[in-house]
Amino acid sequence: MIFQPLTAQDGPQLTDLGAAMAFAPAQQVLGETLSAALAQGGTAFGALEEGTLVGALLLVRTAPDAARVTCGVRPSHERRGIGGLLLRMADDWAWENGVARLEIAVRKEDLVARHVFDRHGYGSAGFRRGVAGPDGQTFDELLLEKPVPPREEA
Repeated sequence: MIFQPLTAQDGPQLTDLGAAMAFAPAQQVLGETLSAALAQGGTAFGALEEGTLVGALLLVRTAPDAARVTCGVRPSHERRGIGGLLLRMADDWAWENGVARLEIAVRKEDLVARHVFDRHGYGSAGFRRGVAGPDGQTFDELLLEKPVPPREEA
């Protein structure tokens, strides 16, 4: 498994990853999300196995001290620790960039993702009902956040 930064040229692979995810209709816009995130000064990392993108992490500042996290793993690669490694990369990025709070939104019914986020310190910050997906379907979304404490100097 290789973890590396993503660029705008990785948009098609990210769209393919989104299409393979459990809630594909709402995730198929990931390729466009990557371009938008990078255009807003965000950053992205990918997990690749044999040249195939199997997980991705996008980070975009929402305030001087906060950032939105988008994280996804191909269903065939879930429960292998990839999501957890990507979330630790988010923590490292936050520490390096002075971000004190990470925010993430997850579909209410996505129990696997909710479990991973909970294990990595994300707690409830709100709820949105009837969020419109790109396919026209609506879903409910949990808003989660995690405080990022400053790193202790060695």
